[in-house]
Amino acid sequence: MKRILILYFFLLLFNGCGYFVTKEEFLVLQRQTFQLDKDFRNTSTFLTTEAGQLKSTTARLDELHDNLRKSFADTNVRIDEIDFSLTKLKGEFENYKLETKESFKNAESFFKMQSEFIQRMNGQIIGISKDLEDLKKDLAVFKNLTSDISYLKEKIKELEKKQEETLKLQAKVEAKPKQQLYDEALDFYNKGDYENAINSFEQFVVIYPQDALTDNALYWIGESYYAQKKFNEALTYFHRIVIDFPQADKVPSALYKVALSLENLGMQKEAEGALKELISRFPNTQEAQEARKRVKKR
Repeated sequence: MKRILILYFFLLLFNGCGYFVTKEEFLVLQRQTFQLDKDFRNTSTFLTTEAGQLKSTTARLDELHDNLRKSFADTNVRIDEIDFSLTKLKGEFENYKLETKESFKNAESFFKMQSEFIQRMNGQIIGISKDLEDLKKDLAVFKNLTSDISYLKEKIKELEKKQEETLKLQAKVEAKPKQQLYDEALDFYNKGDYENAINSFEQFVVIYPQDALTDNALYWIGESYYAQKKFNEALTYFHRIVIDFPQADKVPSALYKVALSLENLGMQKEAEGALKELISRFPNTQEAQEARKRVKKR
């Protein structure tokens, strides 16, 4: 129907223009019309197909849009949940930081208290150690004192015994004249009985400590030790004469024997000093002459 109308429209158009259409032209026109109709139908079918596909695509796009919108909504919800969780976690982390800081403060305070306690304990230990050392020293001193006391007690007993023996001896020898006692001691020395000579002269010195013969008695005691080569003991008695009896007759002899005793002990410098003192103090004595000879030989 549409084709006929179109064809009729063209015929009117051409007739109206004063143009006469031949049969061949009509057939050509008719074929063209049919071709156009065919093309129109094909185009219409294509467009219908494309429209269906477009509609389907639109539906899919709408579905995808809905899915995306739903996913976006779900994502927003998830983001909100994550944000809430992060906020909560941040709060918990801040609390943890505060608790940790407080714990560190407490730990620092504890360690400080512990350190102070240890320092106090160390101080006390040092003090106790010092007290123990002092106590040990005191105990050592006490032991020494105890030993000294025991030693002194023994010495006191010895002195008491010796005093008792001296008193008995004094009572015994007092019956003898002083000169007799001295001569008996000197006789022991001359005979070479040095032990009895020492004991007898010691008795004389004890009984007569400040007599005119006391320096002589000390001298012969020194000589008795010197004869036995007991130079230290001899030196002690020769020194006693020089110190205790500086104006006695035996001082030059004692000084000379001091020098000889020092020489025998290997104290050459001290011996020379004693000789020079002898020469200086008693230049005109026989002992001084001997001293000069010994000094020249050095």
